[in-house]
Amino acid sequence: MPQAVGKAAFGIADFLRYNEVYFDSSERTYGTTNSPNYSVKPLTNVVGFKLLDAQIPFSYYVFPEGRNTFQLYEPATDATTTVTIPPGNYTPSSFVAVLQTALETAGDAEYTVVFSTATGKFTITSSVAEPFAVTFDFDGPGTWIGFTHAATFTASAGGVLVAPFVARLSGPDYIYVCSQSLGFLNYNTLRLGDAATSGAVVAKIPVTVNPGGVITWTDPDPTKLFECDVGVLERVDLYVAAGGDVTTPLDFNGAPFSLKFMFVTSDGIYVKRGAGDTLGNPAKRMMFSN
Repeated sequence: MPQAVGKAAFGIADFLRYNEVYFDSSERTYGTTNSPNYSVKPLTNVVGFKLLDAQIPFSYYVFPEGRNTFQLYEPATDATTTVTIPPGNYTPSSFVAVLQTALETAGDAEYTVVFSTATGKFTITSSVAEPFAVTFDFDGPGTWIGFTHAATFTASAGGVLVAPFVARLSGPDYIYVCSQSLGFLNYNTLRLGDAATSGAVVAKIPVTVNPGGVITWTDPDPTKLFECDVGVLERVDLYVAAGGDVTTPLDFNGAPFSLKFMFVTSDGIYVKRGAGDTLGNPAKRMMFSN
């Protein structure tokens, strides 16, 4: 039930109403559990929104299908082959055998993989004393194994390759809740790399559980909103993406996620933000009651 709120509420304007909408990906109108779409009871004059809380299962794979391969070059055969990590989630101890098998399946040499609990790094040793090389593309698993995206790493002449960085087999430290229908409507920005423009992201959530757990998050400051100008809101799309990639929905392997949003609507006529003055100051915002 919408509730009227007081003067200058939420830092936007007077005469606003508070609405809560709950989304569960298993109860979507259409789409999939990974990228659900909803038809909602129309909300008119939406001037702000905020994700209030989320329950997101860690049922996605750190090594998913399509992002689980890298290239192996062996000088002895002068051949480059594709190494494939079976989709799933791994601990350092379980990944040692998985990586060793994947390398030997793809290559001609035999390999030994060791994980150091002291350094947190993997070491790969070839049975052939040669400077073999591994190459990870941008979407590959390099970061999780202790390498980097879009780079080639070459072993020593003796056939030993030590990962330059610690392994992160638990995957990204944070995930994004995204919405094409909401994210591009607000005036706030989230800096991603060199980009500093509005986008699909509506919240950044830390991953605080291990695979198999449920990430539970509550916004620490729910009264600060994303400002927007929406005449009528009837449909909402939602998905969750891994940190650093806000375009590809995570695959939750059939498990649903749940989100609670706050939408603030206006009883009056909301004047949109203008271009501002010649000094670069933003135009003021005003609310006129009926």
